Order: sequence, then structure tokens, then C-alpha cells
Amino acid sequence: MISDCDKKHPLQRDGLSQKQRLLRALKPDYVRIDERKLPQLLAFAKRYAQQLQYYDGKNKAAGDWQSFLEKDVTTVLADILSKNDQIERRAIEQIKAVTTNATEINTPEMKSAFKLLFQIVATMAIQLDYWFRRSMEGLRLHTELERLISSSAAEMLRKGICWFKAGMRNGGYFEGVEALPFEEAEDKLVNLSQLGSHNFHPVWIPKSSGMTDLSWRAYFETLPHEDSVFTSIAEAESQLFAFFSAFHDVQIQLCDKGTAFIAETLESWPNHEPHMGLFLAFLQLFQYAQNSLNKFTQRHLDYYLEDVLHLLKKPALADKVHIIFELAKHVDRTLVEKGTKLNAGKDSTGNDIVYTVNDDIVINKAQVAELKKVFIDVNDKDRIYAASVANSADGIGGEFTCEDKRWKPFGEPQKTGNGAAAISSIQPGEIGCAIASPLLFLEEGVRTITVTFHISNPLQISDLTLTQNDFVLSLTTEQGWFTVPKARVTVAPSPLQTNGGDSETIVSSPTVDSDTQEPIQFTLGLEQADPSICAYDPAVHGGSFETSVPMMKIALTNGIGSGYVYQSLRDFRLTKIDLSVTVVDAKNLIIQNDAGVLKTGKPFYPFTTVPKIGSKFYLGSREIFQKRLTDLKLSLIWGDVPANLATHYGNYGGTAPANSDFKATVDILQDSKWLSLKGNGNEINLFNSNDAQEENTIQFSNDELGTIQAGGMEDTVLPWSVESKRGFLRLTLTSPKNNAFGHGVYRDLYTKSLILFADSPTGKDSNGTAYKDLIPNAPYTPLINEISASYTARETVDPADQQALDIAGSTYYHLYPFGSKAQNSGTEQSLKLMPQFVTRQKNSEGELYIGLHGLKPAQSISLLFQLAEGSARPDLRVEPVYWSYLANNNWHPFDPAEVLKDTTNGLLNSGIVALAVPDTASKENTLLPAGLHWLRASVVGKPAALCDLISIQAQAVQASRLIASTNKNIQMQSLPAGRIKKMLTKSAAVKSVSQPFSTFGGESAEESGDFYIRSSERLRHKQRGVSISDYEKLVLQQFPAIYRAKCISHSKYSLSSSDTNSFYSEFAPGHIALIVIPHLKQNNAVNRLQPKVSLVQSEQIRSWLCNQISPFAAANMHVMNPYYEEIQVEFRVSFTTSDWGFYQKQLNTDIQNFLSPWATSEAADIVFRGRIHKSSILNFVEKLDYVDYVTDFKMHHTGGRQNFYNTNEATPTTECSILVSHQNHLINQMGENE
Repeated sequence: MISDCDKKHPLQRDGLSQKQRLLRALKPDYVRIDERKLPQLLAFAKRYAQQLQYYDGKNKAAGDWQSFLEKDVTTVLADILSKNDQIERRAIEQIKAVTTNATEINTPEMKSAFKLLFQIVATMAIQLDYWFRRSMEGLRLHTELERLISSSAAEMLRKGICWFKAGMRNGGYFEGVEALPFEEAEDKLVNLSQLGSHNFHPVWIPKSSGMTDLSWRAYFETLPHEDSVFTSIAEAESQLFAFFSAFHDVQIQLCDKGTAFIAETLESWPNHEPHMGLFLAFLQLFQYAQNSLNKFTQRHLDYYLEDVLHLLKKPALADKVHIIFELAKHVDRTLVEKGTKLNAGKDSTGNDIVYTVNDDIVINKAQVAELKKVFIDVNDKDRIYAASVANSADGIGGEFTCEDKRWKPFGEPQKTGNGAAAISSIQPGEIGCAIASPLLFLEEGVRTITVTFHISNPLQISDLTLTQNDFVLSLTTEQGWFTVPKARVTVAPSPLQTNGGDSETIVSSPTVDSDTQEPIQFTLGLEQADPSICAYDPAVHGGSFETSVPMMKIALTNGIGSGYVYQSLRDFRLTKIDLSVTVVDAKNLIIQNDAGVLKTGKPFYPFTTVPKIGSKFYLGSREIFQKRLTDLKLSLIWGDVPANLATHYGNYGGTAPANSDFKATVDILQDSKWLSLKGNGNEINLFNSNDAQEENTIQFSNDELGTIQAGGMEDTVLPWSVESKRGFLRLTLTSPKNNAFGHGVYRDLYTKSLILFADSPTGKDSNGTAYKDLIPNAPYTPLINEISASYTARETVDPADQQALDIAGSTYYHLYPFGSKAQNSGTEQSLKLMPQFVTRQKNSEGELYIGLHGLKPAQSISLLFQLAEGSARPDLRVEPVYWSYLANNNWHPFDPAEVLKDTTNGLLNSGIVALAVPDTASKENTLLPAGLHWLRASVVGKPAALCDLISIQAQAVQASRLIASTNKNIQMQSLPAGRIKKMLTKSAAVKSVSQPFSTFGGESAEESGDFYIRSSERLRHKQRGVSISDYEKLVLQQFPAIYRAKCISHSKYSLSSSDTNSFYSEFAPGHIALIVIPHLKQNNAVNRLQPKVSLVQSEQIRSWLCNQISPFAAANMHVMNPYYEEIQVEFRVSFTTSDWGFYQKQLNTDIQNFLSPWATSEAADIVFRGRIHKSSILNFVEKLDYVDYVTDFKMHHTGGRQNFYNTNEATPTTECSILVSHQNHLINQMGENE
């Protein structure tokens, strides 16, 4: 397996930015003919005046002209600003070299060094005194000099005099000693003896001395000897160099403020002598002549480039903008022609800014109404995620927290490596299948539903591992979907087990009934307590199923951390479905006899109170008799019935009918005809043969019921009448054939028995049997205490047989995240067990659904896709985006001719996609919400290879700025969003014009600096890249949107569709890596903390550059974004105020700006090399005025080739890495008692 190479690149550099391209030598002011400024000119004039002899009125030499200039305070400032301190610095370095090499303090070399140092400081002190005396009170110069002298210089001079006196007295450090050689300078060094004779201003006498009333000479004489500086070399170095630094620092401070002081004397000082006022005015006017003279180098460069080489400056390149039109209400469509002018207001010079439409566009009423998406996570068993509101933070309408409100158009993985929820930008999607069938009308009883899916597939069912957690099975009830509470899933044959009346589900693989097909079987058990299964009602159950019969839904369990079997079941081809139901003890029946309808729930007379041969009993049920029955059982419990009917009817004469002699025929009503269930007049026993008081079961076998076909019925089964068509069983009393239950003969038999009994003197007959024992019992009137039906019904659903489906009233559905699709047509090879997300015969990884309102078929739609350019992952292969439209629940690809335009390069950069929607497109679909026309964009590769989306808007067109032929040198500036609001010539058909985003792609006319850069680079590399700097310059010139480029030789970056195979090496001979960073300016959607170029632009750069370099180098050229390694801090903090939420957010922003200042400031530069210390971040946080104190401060460094937690220092781990701030720092609130 390929792994990253840890060998570091030996050449560490920062690349080249647009700011760094201009060579200093190409700047017009790099070498100026006359570089002198006013202070230098004034100082020159003073020195020049010193060389001019002055003659008095008697024409005698009387000095020079210097005095006419030096008395003015501006001349003093000119001296200060013209001061060259490099001579003193070099002298001090010479003195330091002597003291460093010295072993004793009183050597001749040390004494010479001491003398030179004291002479330099003495000269500086006298010079400061001169400047102070020449300055004027009321000026800032005078105030500043007084402050500097009194605060530091006076005290240091006092110490120096004390040391000087000690050196003169004790060691002969100054008398008879030659100072070290000193460079020739205009200002000669003073003799140290002048320190006492020079009349220093009283400001030099420190107030702390208490001798401010003395003269300088008296003060000088009173100062004591101090020889501590001469005790050791270390002491001498420490104090004497500080002695020098005190005076040198004063001069530096004066020079730093000298320019402001001169401006004060020129603008706010009215006390110049007249001749000086005129001279100063002359010097200021002389600057114009200087400027003209100093443009000579630029004029010569322009002449050489433009007249000799005939190179021309580039004209301005018009910027572009995306415009959204909205029609007026009374108009259905209108044409906006190419060249239509749009008003964008005025520029800074007051000129109109006009844009023109680039293409003809027919504006219509279509608008984007809904956005939905589906993501298939191929790294997590093809787990399905769905977002009902695609342009939201959580996929269900949540608000965005990011500023640009970007979102993934095709979704993203939601799980981390350990399976825990990482993000929640999209929700688990429900998919599966559903069956609608009249067989599922199951109102009551103990009910068992068995669904067997027959599939034909090379894979073996035995390889599956299914558990009870893999499915959610639901049935339609009056209260909504009823989820079966207990489920068990196996792949081995497993009989239905009931446990305490709990409902249960069994999924099994039963005995294979075909050599080429293997079944998957679901068995659901419902008990009496479970609700009735009723017809599907969209108002109650939701969804868009086009059926009015009950439904069973089989959804795949989909949750973070759960098992998921879609990948295992997805490719199974479905051939047929066997559906069977078994109901035990159904009692909600319609009962009716020849007298009328009977009430259920209490005993009733099935054959009326006077039964006779031919009496009829009707048993009706909508649930039972609309199904194709394979088994039917009627359970009868008779009331008040004798156990042995033969005994009961023993006195009726003849052979007494036994229990089994009471019979009836059974007919079923079908298509208004009564059909015998037993056939050939076969009869059923009404009573239990052994004991009539026991429950009697009437059983009808599959053979007997085989001719009965299923059929639809009315919602409510009415009492039987001659108009009834189906839904009833009829029991016709047929035996005993002579007397039935004896009601017709009982009166005669009873009367005859009484007469015989009355007439007999003995009360007995000839056999000695008492007549009273021969009195017949009252005939039994059949009375049913309880009646129930149990049955099994079965049907086979063949989705390919539309006629059979129509007859049976059954439908097989695929469940999709946002709807369903009836699988009622197709072939055996094409029908799948599970829903399919397929594009061009490949499995999709992401699908974006765009619902359009107001679109009429055969119209075109122009959609603006605003993308967060640079947000695509550059390490993934780019897959094309396929476009389809929905018609009759099927996705149809757009023909190439129907894709009128795609300037997004497959959703890699912002642009417009124009589609001609065919007239076959429909909006009454169940796959997605009805009422809208739906478009689909799908990808079969890595969705992360495409950029994030910000918005999708309809009726979009591109426009370009109109640049007048007389204004080719315009300075192009990007227009912010919202500037374009109307057409230059108003149209009644257009309601509004809007500009949702800023302009892009424009370039100003080439300025001189850019012209010099381009020309000099072109002359250097001759448009052929050889060195790494050539590569960088070529790219920066050709692609102005690139801010910085860094070429790394012998480095390799391997793109791979798999994260684990991404490869980076800084030791790959022959390979070249070019790292590019885009401009933050004029970029609508770039991540300012991690700016990246889009994949399209990366490929454009690589393709173009490969044509400018050797083909051998081009073969191994890699253009890539930087590695952004994030710095995240974690700490607890207490604020000085109580508004925690506000200041937490503010502190996070401030830390971001501190770590990545270039994200918000154009002055800061983004660089590759760098080093960040934890202490510097902590120091920054602690100094913020709203921060009270900070504890537990940690710094984490992540995103590189290695992560570092709680580290003290962070450095980039690769040559292409940049340290940036994390988006969210871990800022925790301090506890109340801490």
C-alpha cells in the first residue's frame, strides 16, 4: 500500500505572491536622478553657504553666508534629519571589538577606546545643546529637546563628567592618550577639555542636584570623581555603552519626529526671516522640477518597452454578473434579447455603469419551489440519507450558522470512524417496499400474514444475515400506521411462535419451491387485542399511494449505529410475491335468515323459529368473501341443543335422526350466482356427530374453494338481497328430508300421544310402554349461541402481469424517501426487490431534486447555481453530473440537445444550467410530492468532489459590463450584490431585475506596474517555464485570481477516489507540485480561513502550464491546494461583563483574526512557513479588555500529516502546509465559584 514519504524537502521557501512580483529595480522611484528632500536640500544649502565668501559694505571679506541660514529653526531640523549616525555606530563597533579582546582595563588599547567613546559622546552632547539653543519656544522641537535632555541626557552627562574626572586624575586615561582612529566626518570630534569650558544651557543641570542656580562652569567644578567604571572591563562595557546609547537614542527619537517638526515650521510657524521664507518657498517649488527630472527613468522604460519592443498594455476586461428576472403577473413569458442593457448606477467618477445581457433568454413563470436530496453512503453499507429541505442546516429546515449558508448538494457522510454521530446535516431516509392488497382487510381475530418474495439472483439467500432489527413492519389501521411490536428475523426455516398473545414478525427462508428462485418470507402475527387492519387513507396514513385497500409496509431500519441491509437486498430481482393471510375466530359477520337480518352478539335462530326443509341461513363478510380463499372453517356452538338428537326425536316415529342426519348445503355468492362449495349437492353436518352440544366445525378445503375467485366489494356489505353480487355464504337446510326438525309433525304427534294416554285405562300400550313416555319431545329449534369464521386466503402478486393485478386489486410499491412508486409493469429481469437509485445504469451516490412551480411542459428553464467555489475536495476524482426529469414516476435523462447550457462545468463553479424540459414531463407523480415538475441532478461518483451550493434560482442569465471604446483604461471594481435593480429601458413584461451576488471575472486596464511586471517576466522566461520561479510567475500572470503560487520540485501529490490512497511525498524525483492560493478579494463564497481553488480552475492551471513547460515535466505536474493545518485553542475564561454568549463569539472571532489576519485584512499576507507559540496566543487573549482571566489553556494542531494535542509550538508538517485558525475554538465558561 502506498504511504506518505516522511523525507522533508531541503529547499524551504514561501513561493511567490502577486505583491512580490514587481522588482524594486522596475519601480520608477527605485533610482531617482535627484533623491534629495527638503531637509537635505536645506542642509546642502547651509554647507554651500559656508563655502561662499561674504563681503561687507567696504568690500572686505567678513566670513561666509552660513549665518544667514543657520539661525532659522527649519535649518536646525534639517541638520537633525541629515545627521548620519553610521559613523558613530561603526566607531562603537570598533570600541566593542577592543573591549571584547582586552584582558586588562588599563592597557593602551583600552585607554584609546575610552577616549574615542568619550569624545563621541561629548560631541553629541554639545550638538544637542546647540540644537536646543537654536530651537524656538512654542515649537514641538523645543519641547521635545527639553524633555529628552532633562529626562535622560543631562543625568548621563553628569555621570560621564564624573567618570572623565576620575580618568584624568587616577589612570591617565585621557591625557597623553591617542584615541582610536575615527572616520573623517564633517562634524569633528570635540576635545574633552571643552566639557568644562563649553557654556551648556542650564537645562543640562539636573533639578535633582539642587544646583540649578549655578553656572555651568561652577556646576562642572562641583561634580565629584567617580572611578567605578574603570574597575573592570565588564563594568566599563556595561556603563559606558549605556552612556553612548542614551545620547544616541535621543538623536534617533529626534530623527523619527523630525518630519512632523519640519511640517510644523513650514505650515504653522510665522516667525521666519523674510529671506528664509522666500528660500523655503523656493525649495518647496523646486520639488516639482525634481519630480519631473526623476520621471526620466520611467519615461525611458516606457520608451524601451512600448517603442522599441512594441509591447502594449492590456485593456480592461469586462466583469460578468448573474441576473435574475421576474415576470409581471399578467405575462406568461417574454423574450429578453441579447444586448439588453441593465442599469448598475454610477461609478466614482459619475459615469453610468451599464451591463448587457449575453444571450437571448425566454423568461417564464417557473420558480424553484422545493429542494430535496438523497445521499447514499457507499462506505456504510449504502445507507440512505434524505433531506426534505436540502438547503438547510439539518436537512429538515434548520437555520444555518455559517455566514454564506452553504450546503452539500448531494449530502455527506454522517458517521465518524467509530460509528458515532458526527454531524447532522441530513437525516436517515426511509426506504423499503409495501404491498397493497384486499387480502390485508383483517378486522379481528388471531391473524397471521405471510409474505413470500421470490427472487432470482446469483447471490444465495443463505449468505444473508438478517436480524429482527433490520426491518420495521407496519400495517394500516384507523389510527394510522401500526408497527408490529415484536420482530424476529432469521434465514433458516422458523415456524410461527406465539408468546402470550404478543404480535410477532418472522422473516425466514422457507423451502425453495423452484430450481431458479429463492424466497424471503415474512410472517406477521396479530392477536385479538391488536387493531383492525383497514384501508389506506392518505389523510390518516400520509404518503401518496394510489390505492384504497389495506397496506403492509416493510421499511429498512435506518439509524446511526444500527445494522443496514439495503446493500445486501438492493440487487435482488423480484419475480413474484405470495401473500397469504390466516384468521382465526372472526366474529364480525352479517347473519340473516329467511325472516330478515339478525343481531350479532347474542343467540339467534339461523333457520327461523320454524325451520323446514329449504330454510336458508345467510352468513356475510366483506373481509372474507372478497378474497381468494384456500381454507374456510365455520365454528358453530348451538344453544339449548340436546347432546343426542336421535334420543330427542325418538318418539317421532320411524328411525330417529341422529346428529349427523341434520344437514345443509352450502353455497357461496359470486357474481350474483350461488355456487355450491361442496359440489354435486354434497351436504355438511350441522351438529357434532358425537355431541351436539360441542362446537361443530364446518371445514372447506382448498379444492372446494379453488373455483372461487377474488373480487372487489363495496366498503360496507349490506344485508343479502337479490341484488347482492358476492360476500355471502348460504346454508340451506336439506335433512332430515321428511320432517326437518319436526316442527311440522310435532303437533299431530303430540296430540295423538295425549289421546292414547287418555284413552288407555292402564296408561300403557300393548308392549307395556307407558304412553306418557311416548309423548314426543318438543322439536329442537336450531339456536346458535356463537358463530365464528376462520379462514386462509392467498394470492400471488406478479408485478409484471398488469391484468392480474387489476383483477386482484393488489399493488407492489417501492418506498422512496419522499414518496413511492407502484411496481406494476416491467419484466422479471428489471423489477427489483428494493428501490433503486440508478443513473445511466450505475448506482447513484447522490441525487438532488429540484421542484419547479409554474413550469409548463415544453418550456425551458435557466437555473443559476451559486457555488462555494473551492469547497470541493481536490483529492477525489470528478464525476459528471447527470440531469433527468420526472415523467409518470420515471426518471428520463435529458437528451444532449435538451441541455442547452452548463457553465458550471458540472457543478464545479458558479454558473447557469439551462434545460429544455420536454412536454412529456408530468407533475402528478407519487415518487416526489405532486403539483411540481421535478428535475434531478445525480452523480455516480464521490459527491464530495463537487462544490457546496449556496443557492439555486430560476430565470437567470449572464450579463457583462459594457466598456466604452473611449474608456479602455477603466479601473475595474467588483460590484457588490444588489447594485443592478432595473433595465436601462423598462419593460412592462418584467416585474423586477435582481443581482443576488457580486460581479466576477473582471480585470482593470493594465497599470504601469503590472505592465512592467509582465514585460520583465516575459523577457526573463520567454513564455517557457524552466525554473520553479518561472512556473510561479507564469501562473500568477495568466491567472490573476491566484494570489500566491509555490512550486515544489521533486514532490508528488496523488489524487485518488479513496481517502486511504491519497499520497503526498516531498521526495519524488521528476514530479512537480504547484501549490496555489486564490485571492480572497472578489470571491463570493470562498472559505476565508481556508481559501482553495476549484477543481475546474486547478485543471485549467495544470492544462495551461503544461503547454508552457517541457513535456517531460508536464507528464508529472500536479496542481493542488495547500494543506491547511488548523490551530485550535481550548481554555476556560471569565469575562469582565456578564454577556457570555456575545463575548464568547467575539473572542472566537478575535482569535481567528489573530491566527489568520489575512482572512480579514488585505495588509496581512498568507504564508507557508510559520511558527505559532501557545504563549503568544495566551498573551493575546489575556490582553483583551473584555477578558478577566484565563485558565487551562491548551493548543491543538490538527489537519497535518500528524495531529498534536496540547502542544506548546506548532509548525507546518509539509512544504505545502499553512497554519490557520480553526473555525470554532473550544471556549468554556468559568464556574461561578472559580
